[in-house]
Amino acid sequence: MTEEEARAEREEAERLLTEIRRLQDQIERAVIENQNLQNELAVLIDNVQIVTENAAAMDIEVNKSMDYVKGRIQEADISTSELFALIDDLTKSYFTFKNLSTASKNVTQFTDEYYTRFKFFNELRRITLGYVIGLDAHICSDQTMRKKVEEAYLKNSDYWLAYAIMAVMLWASDEEEAAKRALSKALTMDYFSTSLFFLLINLRFTRVDAAKKWYLSYLDRVDMENLGEEWQYLLQAYLSGVFGVDKEFNHLVHECFTNMLVQMESMHPNYGNRVTEKTVSFSSSYIYVTKNEFETLRRHSQDYEELKKLLSSAEKNEELAIHFRKIVEDNTQIESDLFQRIENILYDLINAYDKEELGVLKNKRYNEMILKAKGDLGMAQQFFNNEFPPDSDTRKLEDLLFSWAFEEDNGRVDITVKKFAILYLKKWIAKGFQTYADNYRKREKEKIRIEIDGWQGECDENSFAGAQAELQKHYNKNRVWDTLKDKYVLIFIGMAIASLVTLGITIIKFNKIALVIGILLGVISGFLLWRRISDMQLILRLKREKGYTLLKKAIDELKSWRTLYKAADEKNADLVGVFENMEM
Repeated sequence: MTEEEARAEREEAERLLTEIRRLQDQIERAVIENQNLQNELAVLIDNVQIVTENAAAMDIEVNKSMDYVKGRIQEADISTSELFALIDDLTKSYFTFKNLSTASKNVTQFTDEYYTRFKFFNELRRITLGYVIGLDAHICSDQTMRKKVEEAYLKNSDYWLAYAIMAVMLWASDEEEAAKRALSKALTMDYFSTSLFFLLINLRFTRVDAAKKWYLSYLDRVDMENLGEEWQYLLQAYLSGVFGVDKEFNHLVHECFTNMLVQMESMHPNYGNRVTEKTVSFSSSYIYVTKNEFETLRRHSQDYEELKKLLSSAEKNEELAIHFRKIVEDNTQIESDLFQRIENILYDLINAYDKEELGVLKNKRYNEMILKAKGDLGMAQQFFNNEFPPDSDTRKLEDLLFSWAFEEDNGRVDITVKKFAILYLKKWIAKGFQTYADNYRKREKEKIRIEIDGWQGECDENSFAGAQAELQKHYNKNRVWDTLKDKYVLIFIGMAIASLVTLGITIIKFNKIALVIGILLGVISGFLLWRRISDMQLILRLKREKGYTLLKKAIDELKSWRTLYKAADEKNADLVGVFENMEM
């Protein structure tokens, strides 16, 4: 083979390698874009599912309430107070359904607003990532790609990323002055995100010295007592080992993180207790409502709402244990390729929400919480305030660590960052969950109040015999009064009195017609009164038997509640164990 043929083969091989890399980059960009679209679709599907489930649940609840009302109204002995109680139940169901309906509409509205209003943000992110990935292959610097970047920039001129990617493109095109202007604008709009962006860009192209300058520039400006959410991407980069490209650089970053943690413990000696308190607050406000209902207790016990809350509190143990165990046991492997690791972090940084985006997403999130809380606005607001504190834009390191550990939206925080935060805070988190259980256990009552037909008593699971005897005394004591207050008895007594008055008048001034009317009215009223009093004995007996049945049902439901509560409470040990068994 001649030298010329060998050179031609080498050139052809290089051309083929370049083409292969170009195709690989195109495939990667397509995969990323497809994943983004899948994520967006998944969000929409989840929202539809939530709305559907809540609508179905409310349909069942409303129909159940209506059927109960229908049955009770058909009973002859229903009292006015009971009727008002039934109407009150329906009213509460209506407003709950209204809250759910409004929240469902709002979720759809804010979702649509997000994907409409910030459509160009997402487009810019995809273009940015694709451009950066393909930059070193020299396949993204042509006029077509430049036009694409410039178009995206024009659509997002109020977004730091638009200026940052323009700076990269101009830098690649050797337009130094224009690149500096774009960079300056990006730094002005979001100094810290821009700094991290160029830190990662320079690491991506193994420009370690430049990356180190960006890192030091970031540290020079950042306030360790007032950190922004973008700090997680710096931590993610460290945990992923991307600074290991240079031993000196990696050591510098390692020392920085170590010193920050030591400084945090020395400056805030009480921060462990704060984490514990925050864990208790998170647990208490965590949105979960038990699916178990106890209809008799609901209608005949003033303590029912507390019983329901207490059972919900205990059942949270298993819900939270499953949630955190999934995170702790996540086996996601860190990408072996250094450049791919950097690109993954760039992907997360690029896709981080802008402040305006986050405002819309917060509104959406609040309404999703209303759906999750089954229309309970107070519960939704409490959890929302816990997830998005008023001062959540900038926080201390300990606050960020806690936020990352308890972040429900897995798309916002990388799993490595989440696991690091949990691992570092585990002993205080475990203590917090123990304290949470201790707090709700204090609210458990051995006896609860039960009210039936005006009788009130305190009962436990073994109180039926004694409670029944007390209820019987109540019925016997009030038998005469219950008879006398019957509206028909009152009417017939009124007729008898009218008869006596009429006969009294005839004695003073005799009148045959008045005499006949008085006698007939007296006979008829006496007969009707006798019949109604006889009927009332049967009605009161049926009422008494029904009262005994309700009492038995209420105590049986209390037994079921206690069994479910004890079983759910035991799961706290599993929840605490998730953190106690974590290995460094």
